[in-house]
Amino acid sequence: MKKNKLFKILIIITVITILISIYLSAVLDKTTKEEITNNIITLKNTIKTNKISNISIFIKSLSNNLVMASIIWILGISIIGIPIVLGIYLFKVLLLTLEIIFFIINIKYTNIFFIIIYLLPSILNILIYFILLYYSINYSIILIKVLFFKKEYKLKQITKRYIKILLLVLISMFISTLIEILLIPRILILLI
Repeated sequence: MKKNKLFKILIIITVITILISIYLSAVLDKTTKEEITNNIITLKNTIKTNKISNISIFIKSLSNNLVMASIIWILGISIIGIPIVLGIYLFKVLLLTLEIIFFIINIKYTNIFFIIIYLLPSILNILIYFILLYYSINYSIILIKVLFFKKEYKLKQITKRYIKILLLVLISMFISTLIEILLIPRILILLI
């Protein structure tokens, strides 16, 4: 599969998932919407009162991000990993889109900077996951071609590049988590 074709397919699937999220947000029952609203209000109050344990949240968030990136990367080595990594990524896109929609509904446009700044690390993480997904699927496709269709590839060189992608993703996740846990709450306090 050509790289541009894979990239376009992933973009189209991402857009479809975003549209499904928009639809789901419209059909959720009233109780679920109220629960989400209460969670957003609680989050805003927690930020306002600065009752956040940065170190414990940083460690939890970083470990979640690193584990998720590692799982996606490892599944890229396996041939059966393509649908699983795609499912993980699309689930994350679905959740982020719902989060954006409910923030806009609950906080309204008056605090649009709050919404943008709060969700910036999550959007950055989705972009990082997209890059990892792209390389993961690409690597799986190359493995399929080598193992089943006896195509010739410089597998050692491709594997080294795939390992470098993992290192870049892990570093990016670390930086994103630093921004999310240590920097963003301080900025949000100024906006509330």
